[in-house]
Amino acid sequence: MSKLEDAKSKIGTDLPSFKGDIETWQLDQANFASVRAFCDRVEGLDRLDCAVFNAGTAHRSWVETEEGYEDTLQINVITTGILALRSLSVLSRTGDQYPSSIKPHCVIVASEVHEWAQLAQRKEPNIIEALNTKEKATPMDTYNISKLLDVFMAREMAKLPAASKVIVTSVNPGLCKSDLRRDMPYPVAVFFNWVAWSTEKGARNFLYAGVSDVTSGAYVSDCKETEPSAFVRSDEGLKIQKQIWGELSDLWIKLDPKTASVLH
Repeated sequence: MSKLEDAKSKIGTDLPSFKGDIETWQLDQANFASVRAFCDRVEGLDRLDCAVFNAGTAHRSWVETEEGYEDTLQINVITTGILALRSLSVLSRTGDQYPSSIKPHCVIVASEVHEWAQLAQRKEPNIIEALNTKEKATPMDTYNISKLLDVFMAREMAKLPAASKVIVTSVNPGLCKSDLRRDMPYPVAVFFNWVAWSTEKGARNFLYAGVSDVTSGAYVSDCKETEPSAFVRSDEGLKIQKQIWGELSDLWIKLDPKTASVLH
């Protein structure tokens, strides 16, 4: 919560003319109970115009959460998916109640690095289980894979009846200054942050995706709809996308039964 209060204070300092109200809600995406409680709170909102799911982590070695899942997989994909799915009900309700307003948006933060994903586990009978098995994991590719799965997730989520009144997108903010590189060797992290865009510049992609009438399921980069990787668009990619969506759907229902009403 201290991080949230610091961010809230910084917004007030950087934007003294800002007149809106900012609330800080606790959420730990490495803890499923925290995620479920956050979702329950979101579903109690009277209105939700846009939700941006931007939590992300990256490691160069195997890191496991207390829940027993590989850290990057749990945070970047599994709990991000639960949050997005559970938000669809209030986003859709907002679209019904305010038809003259902007169409509600669900923004899942992906990355251009999805194009680099090798996904060596693609031949496994259950890809998600393989990604969550230390002996089968590929730590140097895990972050790239997680962002590939985010692209897949947005494309499939957009097809759900529950998302019919919502624009769902995956978004590439570009290389931005952030704490995402906190696990990198110091000289490497400094170099990356030296060449990176400002956080504000990267956030323009979120803003564009969150207010523009883009195609639901689209991948957004450089403030425009952009084709995802060639693999995503290939026959094999489409097959893998369907497989992973099915595996994740089963897992989501197991971890949060309330997602079942959205998925079916």
